Amino acid sequence: MDTTLSFESYDAVIIGAGIGGLVCGTILAKAGLKVHIVEMDTHVGGYVTCFDRNQFRFEASIHWLNQCGPEGIVRRTLDYIAPGFPEMKPMTRIKRYKGDSFDYTLSSDPEDFKNRLLKEFPDEKKGIIKMFKAARKCGLAMVQVGRYSRCGKNMTIVDKLMYFIKTFSCSLVFMRYFTYSASKGLELFFKNPDIKKIFSAENKLLSILVPIGWAYLGDYQLLPEGGSQIIPDRLKNVFEKTGGTISFNAKAEKVLLTGKTADGVTFVQNGERKTIKGKYIIVASDIDTLYQKMLPEGTIHKKILNQVHNAELFSSAVTVSLGFDCPASELGFGEEMITLTRDDVTRAEGCTTGDPNKIAFVILSPSERDKTLAPAGKGSLCIFAPALIEYSNYWKTGRTPDGEFIRNDEYKKFKKEYADILIDRVCKVLSPKLREHIVFCDVATPITYLRYTGNKDGSIMATKPEWDNIKSGNSQITTPVKNLFLSGHWAALGGGIPIALKAAVNCAYKILEKEHNSEIKNIKKILDDNK
Repeated sequence: MDTTLSFESYDAVIIGAGIGGLVCGTILAKAGLKVHIVEMDTHVGGYVTCFDRNQFRFEASIHWLNQCGPEGIVRRTLDYIAPGFPEMKPMTRIKRYKGDSFDYTLSSDPEDFKNRLLKEFPDEKKGIIKMFKAARKCGLAMVQVGRYSRCGKNMTIVDKLMYFIKTFSCSLVFMRYFTYSASKGLELFFKNPDIKKIFSAENKLLSILVPIGWAYLGDYQLLPEGGSQIIPDRLKNVFEKTGGTISFNAKAEKVLLTGKTADGVTFVQNGERKTIKGKYIIVASDIDTLYQKMLPEGTIHKKILNQVHNAELFSSAVTVSLGFDCPASELGFGEEMITLTRDDVTRAEGCTTGDPNKIAFVILSPSERDKTLAPAGKGSLCIFAPALIEYSNYWKTGRTPDGEFIRNDEYKKFKKEYADILIDRVCKVLSPKLREHIVFCDVATPITYLRYTGNKDGSIMATKPEWDNIKSGNSQITTPVKNLFLSGHWAALGGGIPIALKAAVNCAYKILEKEHNSEIKNIKKILDDNK
């Protein structure tokens, strides 16, 4: 049955109540605009969310936070939207590199890591010093560039010139290493294959340098007490207090156009198809679905359709969430994220095959970071392995006539077998008695992530910052359709809360600029931190 919502049109209608939708919507609502969000799930958060099982609370995807310190864009935004938001404590033990023959830890003092390498690889002294110096430069450059977060669509010619002057030297730091794969890049520093092996989980050189650079700058923070769900829940409260409204269990179907201007959204909620009108339509969800299915055929040029459809995305994941009958510390786990690799597996095999026997993956304990995430005297662990949705014939699912995945018994059996292999590897290398203490196990696959987020192929962080994606120019806040905007991960290249949040603030800025809203001066302060 088709119906039309019985209230007047909104200033802005947003599709998606993840961080991108919530931040953009809350800024607009605080500025006095009438905003409505359409969300397919039963709660807010998207990937920035938790799920509760058997009194345990698990993270859906967040491993650590960045840019949440006093000068970071995350903190600047939260201070504006929700003053008094809990501090995110800095991490001490950050990342552990674990293989069959090595075990190193990156802490908040990277010099400890460097000095151990110097001691154990004296012949590589020059390269070790050079690599850590390069990493520190990357960290400093990220801080500097992060102070100027307005996107090009929100800059005048003068603004762009000033941005170029202020960030040119910093940008050169990244450009120097941007094109290097990890294999080629490590050759800039080392000859000994054993030291290269420590970083075998990474595909890109910058993926090695940047984490060390963040550590030098103290830019690793823990989630607030209660887990990542605290962030979207707090945003939702502010959004609703400022007059914003949300439709849950509402799956957006079409973006409506009058002529060449977007001005409405149709969605299905509880079996009813509904229509809502808006002066501005903001999509904080999958851009490929938007262009291919939600807009009338012919609206977007075929070249753009192909670029978006073929864009290289971040992979999805398999996540194994475990609850224990004892604290995780008793099984050998702390607050650090552990990257587990195999010495006898090549970098290509460890990064791309998806084979659970070979894939490099990460392990962390939510309960060691935050005791409130597990019952007293118990602990939790999360195993997170990158994975592609097409692996093993789409995880041995079936299909409905309209192409929807069927999570049949074969699928359930296969994902359990996959998870068991990952758990066995953790037991073998890190915690031999781990299985004896498991009281709960939940397994999510790319099929799961696709179902809950709608992201193409279950992608965790949307579009990768690769040259082809940069040249296409499709990951930005504007679209070829008038008054149709993008927010969140799909509006910016890269991943993580800071990227999604920056895109959301820029999207809100663009709309407030069009509305000549006086609040834009305060939003500009979020994006341009000139301290």
